Amino acid sequence: MSQHSRPRRPLAILGIGVASALLLAGCSTAEPSSGGDSSGGDVTLTFAYPKAGATTPWETMAEKYTEETGIKVEVEPIYIDGYDAAISTRLQSGNAPDLFLTEPGSGPKGLVTLGSAGLLGEVTGQAADLINSAETSAYGSDGKVYGFPLYNAPRAAVVFDGNLDKAGVQWPDTISDMLATCKTSKSNGYAFTLGQFGSSFTADGQALLIAASSVYANDPDWDAKRAAGDVTFSDTDGWRYAIQTLSDMYAAGCYQDGAEAAQGEFWTGVGAGETPSVLSLTTGEADIWKDLSQLLPNETTSVYAFPGQTADDRRVVNSVKFTLSYAAANANSEAAKAYIDWLSQPENLQQIADITGTVPAGEVTADSLESVYEPIKSLVADGKVISEPGLTWPNGVLAAMQEDVPGLFTGQKTVDQVLSDMDAAWAKS
Repeated sequence: MSQHSRPRRPLAILGIGVASALLLAGCSTAEPSSGGDSSGGDVTLTFAYPKAGATTPWETMAEKYTEETGIKVEVEPIYIDGYDAAISTRLQSGNAPDLFLTEPGSGPKGLVTLGSAGLLGEVTGQAADLINSAETSAYGSDGKVYGFPLYNAPRAAVVFDGNLDKAGVQWPDTISDMLATCKTSKSNGYAFTLGQFGSSFTADGQALLIAASSVYANDPDWDAKRAAGDVTFSDTDGWRYAIQTLSDMYAAGCYQDGAEAAQGEFWTGVGAGETPSVLSLTTGEADIWKDLSQLLPNETTSVYAFPGQTADDRRVVNSVKFTLSYAAANANSEAAKAYIDWLSQPENLQQIADITGTVPAGEVTADSLESVYEPIKSLVADGKVISEPGLTWPNGVLAAMQEDVPGLFTGQKTVDQVLSDMDAAWAKS
């Protein structure tokens, strides 16, 4: 069974002009690894990552490693839209970077996909120990893992503090309160949240946040049960509630006008320094707050849990945005593994989190959250954190959801049809 390509984040759907504005650092191209021996003697390591935002830590960490060890690390930013294809092509042709960013699951740069193809080296030791035991299957196969988490990026609501005040509302704890808030905020000129349903990964990103409370809060093993055939989307009340809530949100005016077909238009204004007329962004990881703070320096944001079916059912969804891997066919594999061991040390993980505005890899605790995450600290302290749902879904399930949800808004699809199509996609995998 193939797994899905994970829900994408807001930066992945930025308009080209905005993404270019965020590329504050030059995108030099590193040459393939040069000379040396596999023990890390006279070696220059190459490290590639997908470039979209301004807040990337990889150059900083490379310079620090060189200062501490004398081993040079050449960092290669690759524009995000071309990253997956570039890494795949270079792995297949044998000239991949020594180290490069990947992600859990089986997307184009997924650990299951690349690891199963024999293209990645095995990760062991303290780096592998950072993997949540409940998510191991998304990190490899046959008992081996092929990458380790670099940081945690909660999937939650990034809220514009000033817009809450201007709209005359408070952030709601429940879905029912949210629907009422949508109407009030819309009447005052503010959409409750951004909807870009003309782009991939918006529908599933929104649905998974709703399902965090309606499905996974009370049945955290639902994905395993679905994989075993013990449950379906159609016969799960929580999934019916989640898809129905999307329709209810549209009807209540929770999204900006034209959300059913919107793509990246929103970001054009943000890239020009214009504060958007929305209260929140709720379809990606919360680390987007860091880039917003640079694009809109006069605005402040806070990270809230998405409203729950009940207040008690609210959950913080923990997402591992990127993992780090090394190429299996690599003369510098020992040096690459040494860099992985170094990068996975607590002080280096903390530095990465500080730069990116995220949470250090490993267990998420209230003490590990910086001030922007204050609204979710109590939930984290109470253990109301779940792993990202859907990591082991077949690719076609998310595609069915993404294709069908806009039809809910236009009357072309019903909730039953969306759920049935998701089950049918699973059956075809």
